[in-house]
Amino acid sequence: MTGGKILPYIIKTDPFEARADRTVTVIEKPLYGGKDIAPGDEAFVWLSETAGGNGLAWQGHVSGTNHTAEDGMEISICLANQLSGVVLGKADLEPMRNIRDGLPPSEVARKLYYQAHNKVAALTHEEGDFLRGFFRTQS
Repeated sequence: MTGGKILPYIIKTDPFEARADRTVTVIEKPLYGGKDIAPGDEAFVWLSETAGGNGLAWQGHVSGTNHTAEDGMEISICLANQLSGVVLGKADLEPMRNIRDGLPPSEVARKLYYQAHNKVAALTHEEGDFLRGFFRTQS
């Protein structure tokens, strides 16, 4: 939360098992503005396909953050909404990762796959709207 505004972030991490209304804690490297994540911010959780995940999996909010000694961020996320199956994954976004049109799908692809490792990255409000749309279709 910057200046009292709730901001959206995407957290790409290894798969985990959880249920809605539970809090999970992950440690990932902040890239693309991810170091500014704060309690209250919106979190989209992307479970890494290379580690057995399905891509976009959870929507929730950040309940706590802590900088770690090795340039990482410990992020606690209160999970709210889960997607079932593969709704948006690597196969959908990878072809767009080198497109520089500024549109939400290509910007999310760039942030997730230009540097392929796990991370936390800031999103624009338009990118957040794009990801939020996948959760509305399953409600």
